[in-house]
Amino acid sequence: MQSPAVSEGHRVSSVKPKSRTKTYHCVYTTSLECDDGTSIPAELRIYSPFNDVVMPDNTFGYVVAKAYFPAAVPEEKALLEASRFFPFPGDPSSGAYEESIPDYVTPFVMGLGSIPAPAVTLPDGSSRAFCVVVADYVRDSRKSSTIQCVFEGVYSSRWNSTPSPSVSSCVHFFGLLAGMATDGTVSVSLESISLNVGRPDPVLSKSTQGTAKKRKLSAFAESDRHSVVPPAQAMSSSTAGSLRGSTAPSVASTSLSVSAVCSSPDLAAELPLGHPTEDKPILSPPWPALLRLLVP
Repeated sequence: MQSPAVSEGHRVSSVKPKSRTKTYHCVYTTSLECDDGTSIPAELRIYSPFNDVVMPDNTFGYVVAKAYFPAAVPEEKALLEASRFFPFPGDPSSGAYEESIPDYVTPFVMGLGSIPAPAVTLPDGSSRAFCVVVADYVRDSRKSSTIQCVFEGVYSSRWNSTPSPSVSSCVHFFGLLAGMATDGTVSVSLESISLNVGRPDPVLSKSTQGTAKKRKLSAFAESDRHSVVPPAQAMSSSTAGSLRGSTAPSVASTSLSVSAVCSSPDLAAELPLGHPTEDKPILSPPWPALLRLLVP
């Protein structure tokens, strides 16, 4: 499978609304290699200080970024907003440069979002698919993407007992960037999923009637309250909480982020180990969704 390459790097400046301060980024052309052998064209933007240097063509690196997949993919490029970029050391113009780079370049995707429609059975007769709507602040505005998640049933029976998510519920998913669905939607082959994230637990609701309300969050750790939970019990409680969604608020909106490995254009200059990043966290009430893409 061909490795992704970042090319045509150039620096751009922008001024945010209601601000006079310029922000600089390096913008690169790249592609996301899917598990089915197809690729999705993409544009990667990395925060860059004023005196930063554009990386050479074919520079590979590990990328963590937020993502936006337009409905017209692949006619339109996917937009990647990097949170971190760590280039692999070496000279990209050398023939031996790619020998130290992993051959497996398929991105991993992790996301949190809402279900707009019921799941459907795919033409293979055993796989199920459903869409997840996610969104995030990408390229200075909030953008929504629709991701198709697939319970693969052709080569494995691991998902046979897993129910499909309910409409309007919120799920957290993790999997491989599989390719493109027939309608052009980006498809993810699931490796893990948590259903009904953000829903209250009915068992807990009934058992706490007539008793003092238990706080979801506390300013003190368990050890500070002299109530130490054994590690095994703590792990079990944490896992159950994430599956039932008993500690998360109801989700009405979503957000998106991505991580990947890429490469870039000319300038055979010595590069720093990583680009600095803009330390301005974005909060999207009431709870943002998350999509991450890992491209080795």
